[in-house]
Amino acid sequence: MESYQIINKENIQNIGNHNNKYSMKKYWTTTSAYINNNQNNSQDIKHNNSVNNNHGKSKSKTTPMIPVSFVEQLWRKPKSKISKKHNTFPTASSFNFEPITYLQAYQQQKQQNNNCNFSLNDLPIELISTILEHTIIKKEICQQPSDDQQFLTTLLTCKLWQTVGYSLIESVKLDRCSRMPSVRQLRQLNRLPSLRNLSIFGGSPLKIYQLNVVAGLLSSPSSAITHINLFSNQIGDLGLLKLVQALHYNSSVTFLGLSYCNLTARSGEPLANLLAKNTTLRELILSYNALGSSGAVSFAAGLAKNKSLRSLSLSHNELGDDGTKEIALSLASNQSLSELNLRCNSISSEGSNYISTSLQINKSIVEIDLWGNNIGDYGATKIGVALSLNHSLKSINLTRNCIQQGIGSIASALCSASSKITTIDLSANALGAIGAIEIAKIIRATTSIESMTLSSNKFESNGIQHIAQAISNNKSIRRLNLATNEIGVEGARYLAESIKLNSTIVYFDLAMNQLGNEGTKAITEALEYNKSIKTIVLSHNQIDIEGVQSILTLLNSNRTISVINLEGNHLAPDTQRLFQKFINQNKLTVTLSHQIGRYSSF
Repeated sequence: MESYQIINKENIQNIGNHNNKYSMKKYWTTTSAYINNNQNNSQDIKHNNSVNNNHGKSKSKTTPMIPVSFVEQLWRKPKSKISKKHNTFPTASSFNFEPITYLQAYQQQKQQNNNCNFSLNDLPIELISTILEHTIIKKEICQQPSDDQQFLTTLLTCKLWQTVGYSLIESVKLDRCSRMPSVRQLRQLNRLPSLRNLSIFGGSPLKIYQLNVVAGLLSSPSSAITHINLFSNQIGDLGLLKLVQALHYNSSVTFLGLSYCNLTARSGEPLANLLAKNTTLRELILSYNALGSSGAVSFAAGLAKNKSLRSLSLSHNELGDDGTKEIALSLASNQSLSELNLRCNSISSEGSNYISTSLQINKSIVEIDLWGNNIGDYGATKIGVALSLNHSLKSINLTRNCIQQGIGSIASALCSASSKITTIDLSANALGAIGAIEIAKIIRATTSIESMTLSSNKFESNGIQHIAQAISNNKSIRRLNLATNEIGVEGARYLAESIKLNSTIVYFDLAMNQLGNEGTKAITEALEYNKSIKTIVLSHNQIDIEGVQSILTLLNSNRTISVINLEGNHLAPDTQRLFQKFINQNKLTVTLSHQIGRYSSF
């Protein structure tokens, strides 16, 4: 968990120092503004909790909210000399947008009066207004899990907040709060005319009476909200019904996130009604619910009529083949949807046949995700047929689908000059050395694929030999993932020869491949001739100081590489020191792990 330190008059001077150890968090919080501190500030957090317990009732005892962006703006401004005799603040007419001057003068006055409360309320009204109008950067409220006592009522700590601050807030986020705001506090949302983004994540789930407030906000004629995310709120079918009824009157929401909301088949019909009538919604996330096949029947009827939705996620919804059939049939009518996520829905070869048929007709889908189903070889053959006829699809994910011999049909389709696929993921299908031959055919023939993920396919060195030969002359692939394929030292040598000749790959992942020091040396020696690869992943490859030395030798001559991942190798705690020269000179990012579960990134 991140720890935070309260910005008060004592440490605000530290922020003014360009060498300070704090990094600014550009969002609003509750009673006070916070900055990230890598050290444990339990005393500060304890102090903050005691401040929050005041519920904003006593301004004299409550540290007022200070915008982090305001403080950030201050410490970047050049400091001006302040007369110690300066006892009054200039008016707005003489304000030259150097608020650090006024802040320092204000601090001096407070110190002279032995008053430790740093309050914006004592500043001149015109100065507060100018500060708020000119120094807000991100305009966002975010309540962290540790701050569960106060919410929007704390916005009233500043004199002009009601007239200036409320008009600036565009985003409100409640992230895993252990205690949700009361109805009275939630109603303060109605006072934010510029609110665009409302996110309420997990923690203590929304109760129905709290959801009614959110629904009322959405149904308001003046609502400008475009993004609403209720991730992990367990609102259930009744809560969804309330939300959908409100959205019938809304013409601004374009994103609706309802993952982990305990929706069942009963929610299918209300969602269908929403899709049939709504003309503004662009993205709908329904992952990790339980619509099931019966819920999919109702839902699909609305999807077929919808003309605005662009992205739909139904992952982990227990659709099965019957539910998949209904969704697939709706795609024959729906020509607006471009992204469809059907991960982990127990889709077998039968269900993939329905998907294949719909893809042969539908020309709007450009991205489909079938990760974690069980389409098998027969299903892969059917998908291959669809790929050969569909020239609009650009991305397909077939990870964990028990594909082996069926890869031949997919390869035939992707080798076609008419194929438009740019991204394909075939991970965890146990393709083996025979499957590697088909993959090599794709790599040789394709001119469209830019990203190929082939991890966990048991290619071993024999299979990698075919893939490596194909890589040598490929001119399109920029990202290649061959992690966890047991390629060993021999396979590393095959790949080394290919990357000497390849000039397009920029991201190369060889994690968990038993390279050892010898295999690492083969790869690094080849990289001395390669001028395109910028990121190389060598994590979990049994590399020790000997392998590190070969990497250091490479970095002396290769200035293209900007990211190296060495997590999970046998490296000493002082390995960072060896890379420091290149980190400083080449702006290199190196990720190391000194112990299992302990990582150092610099």
